[in-house]
Amino acid sequence: MRTLALLAAFLLAFTTSTRAGDLIVHEWGTFTSLQDETGRAIGGLNVNDEPLPKFVHHIKERAASLDSLSLTKSLPPGIIDITMRLETPVLYFYPTPEQMSEKVDVSATFHGGLLNEFYPAAETIPPTIETAPRIDGKTVGKLSWKDITFGANDQFMPTTDSHVWLAPRLAKSATTVTIGREAEHYLFYRGVGHLDAPLKVTRDSSGAITIANRSDIAMTDVPMWLAEFRADGSAAFRRIDDISKP
Repeated sequence: MRTLALLAAFLLAFTTSTRAGDLIVHEWGTFTSLQDETGRAIGGLNVNDEPLPKFVHHIKERAASLDSLSLTKSLPPGIIDITMRLETPVLYFYPTPEQMSEKVDVSATFHGGLLNEFYPAAETIPPTIETAPRIDGKTVGKLSWKDITFGANDQFMPTTDSHVWLAPRLAKSATTVTIGREAEHYLFYRGVGHLDAPLKVTRDSSGAITIANRSDIAMTDVPMWLAEFRADGSAAFRRIDDISKP
């Protein structure tokens, strides 16, 4: 039995890898964060821009009355605490032929938020949530998948035409994973949190845009682009090679 612990940090836009012995795991994902012209984070981001298939699991709501609400991200819409969304983080597994018969346990932890949508089924911390939970920098959400096996019987793979679900399957070299009677080419999860983006973007009265790095991570070797998407469907972009501290 192998156990892997992965941290869902705010730089999920970058591909990372974790190595346990010879077992290779790749994590990929992005986050969404909005700011006003002063660089202040905008809340209420638990909006389902890309709804998930119905077979995806959700953190359990403590209040039965939630069943009658129009939920977004497993929560009532517009929770002001939520200033960041984790968008489709997935974990890919690349075991060696000898490791195909092994079982693994995997956990993902999000400091400053909740991990509230996932597949296959996982244990959640917290196990339930309030109708409108308070989410701040002290909030910790965690998912734990137990007894994962590699390879899958096709009958356990979910059938869907959802692009948001099918696109991550394009990583053909990854091995399918199975938990009980649920299987997929990856472990999937999403989350919502109360965090500032690592970059602060401001615009002054003249329209000039300033981008500053407010994280502890050097941005000198990270490829970045500033893009503008216009109402007429056109777009413009430029590469940014260095981000200074504010």
